[in-house]
Amino acid sequence: MLPRIKRSLGKLLPQIWMSPQSTYNAEPIVEEYASDTKLQKPEQTILSLVTETIKTGRMLDIGVGAGRTTHHFAPLAREYIGIDYADNMLRTCYRKFHPLPSNISFIHCDARDLSIFGDAYFDFVLASYNCFDGLSHSDRIKIFKEIKRTCKIGALVSFSSHNLLFIDNYFKINWWLERANLESTNSLNFLYRLYCYGWVLALNDSREHLSDNDYVMMHDGTHNFSHKLYYITPRKQIEQLAELGFNNTRIFSLDGNEIESGGELSRARDCWLYYLCTTG
Repeated sequence: MLPRIKRSLGKLLPQIWMSPQSTYNAEPIVEEYASDTKLQKPEQTILSLVTETIKTGRMLDIGVGAGRTTHHFAPLAREYIGIDYADNMLRTCYRKFHPLPSNISFIHCDARDLSIFGDAYFDFVLASYNCFDGLSHSDRIKIFKEIKRTCKIGALVSFSSHNLLFIDNYFKINWWLERANLESTNSLNFLYRLYCYGWVLALNDSREHLSDNDYVMMHDGTHNFSHKLYYITPRKQIEQLAELGFNNTRIFSLDGNEIESGGELSRARDCWLYYLCTTG
């Protein structure tokens, strides 16, 4: 009886003790990711922009997960390497794409240390679906530096990251209830969204405090609050990239359209945004 009670309580309480790596090795998460094979609209746009580059070049897919992006990018690339630090995700990739075509490989690797790859090796690097937003600011900087080192001059780099301009929504109960209504008419879904709203308030600093920063780590409810996620304003992300040697940064909203620099950046309210830049 006691173990059953503990399991039930575990489902009601946020899983805040889990690391990002543990989260993405968990069987339910792996199964969820394995069932998704579609590109997001900004990824479709980016694929059309990098196709000519990867046809004759080498591509690194960071945080490849269960191979969602592999379906679309790998067949076009001269060489495609998918990496992830979650073993169970990689096992799914091997099963899904077995036998591996000669141009595709999957490697267990942490993006904070890409020392298995030489300098100026890649022509295109993709880090989709906010794959390193579960890491700290300093760890993200390490990843960008490793990407810069392993890329050729003029290589293309694309990644997505959560948008700090979106976080006001998490502190509005109406947003949670509207989301529940869009997802399902099931009353239990409304209760779950109320649960999320309550834990967002309990686990985070105030909205005002968070909004005063250019980037923050916050619990937004992802994977039952298993870990904090990194949110950054688009302007700060462009500035950060420039400081690290990435140029010509373009930003794409979740509808796949490009967001022009200037005033439009301050009005970008998507939960996350996609970036495409070049190495200097």
